[in-house]
Amino acid sequence: MKTRNLVGLSGFQFIVAVRRGLFYAFLTLFMLKVPKRSFLEAMLVMMLPMLANSMAQPQFGAL
Repeated sequence: MKTRNLVGLSGFQFIVAVRRGLFYAFLTLFMLKVPKRSFLEAMLVMMLPMLANSMAQPQFGAL
């Protein structure tokens, strides 16, 4: 395993994943406070796009 890879992710992929995680965390807080959505609705807004993104990755079937 290359030392530049972290759990099979390149540095760019790792940074993108962290950025996406921060974005969805702030999106969840926004959904809870501003439009006064329930916790379940806020979690669905966060979870569904990430799940769809994971399933669309080419290496998903190779796991």
